[in-house]
Amino acid sequence: EIFAAGALHLLGGREKAAPITLKGERLWTYYQARKTLDREVRDMHNAFPQPLSEVSRARFLEQLQEVHQKRVTAIRWKMALAFKKQKFPKTDRLMSTLRRCDAKLTDLLSWAHTTVQDRILKGMNAFLFTIGSSHYYADFSEPDASRPKLDLAIIDEAGATLESDIPVLLKLQVKNLVLLGDIKQLRPLVKSVNDTEVKEKRADRSCMERCIDAGVATHMLKVQYRMPARMCRVVSNLFYDGLLRTADSKVADYRERDQVRWVECTEWERKVGKSTVNVGQTLAVLELLTSDPVLTKALLRREHIKVITMYKPQHTLLAKFVMERFPRQEHLQVCTVDASQGSEADHIVLVTSRSNRDGSIGFLKDKNRCCVAISRCKQTFTVVGNAATVGTCSMWSAVKRAATLEVGKTAENARAEVEEELEAMQRRAGPCGGKGGRDAKGNGKGNGKHGAGGYPGRRRF
Repeated sequence: EIFAAGALHLLGGREKAAPITLKGERLWTYYQARKTLDREVRDMHNAFPQPLSEVSRARFLEQLQEVHQKRVTAIRWKMALAFKKQKFPKTDRLMSTLRRCDAKLTDLLSWAHTTVQDRILKGMNAFLFTIGSSHYYADFSEPDASRPKLDLAIIDEAGATLESDIPVLLKLQVKNLVLLGDIKQLRPLVKSVNDTEVKEKRADRSCMERCIDAGVATHMLKVQYRMPARMCRVVSNLFYDGLLRTADSKVADYRERDQVRWVECTEWERKVGKSTVNVGQTLAVLELLTSDPVLTKALLRREHIKVITMYKPQHTLLAKFVMERFPRQEHLQVCTVDASQGSEADHIVLVTSRSNRDGSIGFLKDKNRCCVAISRCKQTFTVVGNAATVGTCSMWSAVKRAATLEVGKTAENARAEVEEELEAMQRRAGPCGGKGGRDAKGNGKGNGKHGAGGYPGRRRF
């Protein structure tokens, strides 16, 4: 019926259709029907030898249209019936064959979908996944069916992997473990309401650290290709017993005095909640990115610059103004020290935040966090801080001795905006007390009555 209707549609719109031959038989075409119709019209015209009136002409046209319609309809049906009789059975057989093929293809596609995981696993001998997602691998198929046996598992950043995560991996029946990592850097993160209990039970210890404590043989990679030689010597002596050395292929792009710098900033710290922020060091970083010869050239060259903060509120404050003053600078990044582990950059600017009369530096005394903070640079490393405060720790004192000391300048044109943003952060964090004191010029800093810089009328919340 579909093909018959198609044939009717095809023939109905053409006055001079080409002859259609079915098995050698020539059917009538629309052209032949028109010739027959013309002959009948002449016969009808002979029946009206006299000139036609308007009424007679209208009746004549009606009769002409009726004859025309009958003839055309008769020819169309004859051709449609002939087409259906001789061609439709073949088409029906073809459609049946196509339907069977479609059914087979549907079954094949369903099989491909249901077995794709097993087929891929059978053909692979190396897999990459996180420990947290390893259960997907276990759920792919039954262990005794198609899942390959894991002879070796290599754990990257093993020094930052919780020991409690290892059984999840061992559930895959791994025969051997290779732990790659550095226990001198950040430990696994454990959140608890009782930090004392975490330390007593050593819940933040990695499996790698346990193995080393138990005397398992280790192999240290003693050649590094990232840091400049001057920075490498500091890191090596502080954390790796002087065993770490710089590869001969590491060529310094900057003179040695610029490789490690200490930009002195004596403005007192401020409190945001229980954390610490330093407005002066924020302004010093903005000034460095604007006018320092080393960093401005790096920005022009589109070299990667990473500003690392030791405290989260300091990151929040600094990131806001860096993004505003240096838009569309994808190679300039602000991050916390914890987020920087495992990464590197051509130039590192480290913001210590701590500056007070007590010499209190909080978790800047953490050796693991310090190791991460000072070992990210590829070309230059710049510390922004108060040497008198931070230098009370032997680790930071060693960094200061290796650095070229510079007097920090601050972007004073941005101070009012930074102070305003800091006050908003303090209001959101809630009431808190801050440490008072005096800067190098004797101006009051954060004394509870005035804000940093001794500005009267700026209350601290």
